Amino acid sequence: MMGDLVYQQFTFFSRKQRKKQLTGMNRRRLLEIQLCSELHLMLLALSQAHNFFMSCEINKQATLAENPIDFPITSK
Repeated sequence: MMGDLVYQQFTFFSRKQRKKQLTGMNRRRLLEIQLCSELHLMLLALSQAHNFFMSCEINKQATLAENPIDFPITSK
């Protein structure tokens, strides 16, 4: 009878400790997911900014090619 009580207390504390561990793990996991999501959004924004600036550069070069600057020809 005394052994049963000790075992019940042990399993109760084990379950309680395991629950604390899982709660801590879940919080850490949630934080990891949140950080990964933020990193993903930052990379997406960086990619979009890169694409925007590349398209601006391509448009600028195309405009320069369409409207070449005429330098006056000087003869000696």
